[in-house]
Formats: sequence, structure tokens, C-alpha cells
Amino acid sequence: MASRLAKLCVLIVSVTCSVSASDLPRQVERVAELAIAARQKAMQQNATAADVDAFLAFGTENLTYEDPVVKMKIEGKDQIRQGMVNFLGLSRRAHIAITKQIAVANLVVLDQDVSFEEKQQDNSWKPRSRHQVTILEFEGDRIRRIADYWSR
Repeated sequence: MASRLAKLCVLIVSVTCSVSASDLPRQVERVAELAIAARQKAMQQNATAADVDAFLAFGTENLTYEDPVVKMKIEGKDQIRQGMVNFLGLSRRAHIAITKQIAVANLVVLDQDVSFEEKQQDNSWKPRSRHQVTILEFEGDRIRRIADYWSR
């Protein structure tokens, strides 16, 4: 009887884990969409540190941001926050359109069209747009790594 009970427990745990594992791509895909919406909000002219914090709330404490195009890597949520806060007010009319997304296991790849206006030193605004691929790696339901790939 104890052997059957043990086998039943193993079966229940394995079925529960496989259901959870199969749901993970959908869960992280949704978190990715919410994080990108928060990122877009943090790029608006009137964004505040609270908007940056709202974006970073989707990340782990040891979050890493990489921009291989300019060879930049920032490690740790506090360091990323400091960098993002330094850019507040320097962009406006930001729009991030996700054109395609792929979610597999703990990874979401977003194909995006990004546009915004960038504040110049003379206080004028210059339109910017680019095609961008962002890779989000997850630890559970939190982002642990962000990598942005775009062309100059």
C-alpha cells in the first residue's frame, strides 16, 4: 500500500510539474509584454523614477542589461536604475511595437519597432527609430537578463 501511495505521489508531482512547465512560456510571454509597456512608459518625457521602478519590478535583484551594439553591460538592478534615471526627460513620444515574439522555456525573444524623439543639447527634439530584437531571459517569472540588439 505504501508503495502504491509513493507511486501515486510521484505521478501527481510529475503531472503538476509538467503542466507548470508547459505554462511557463505563456507566463513569461505575458510578463515580457507588461515589462515592455513599462519600459515604453519610462521613456516618456514626463516619466519619473517611479516609472523606472515599475519597469525594474519585473526583474530579479541581479538583473543584467546588455547592449552588445555599443558593448555595454550593466549588472544589478540598482546600477540599471541609476542609468535609467539619468536618462529621464531625454526622450519623448516613445512607442515600442512588438511585431513578433517567441517564447520557449525561460526565454522570450521580441522583434520590435522602436521610435522616440531624443532631446538634443540645444533643447530641440530629433526623431529616432530602429528595428530591435530584445532577448529576455527569465528566472521563474522574473527577468534576469535583458539584451537589446539593434542596428545603428
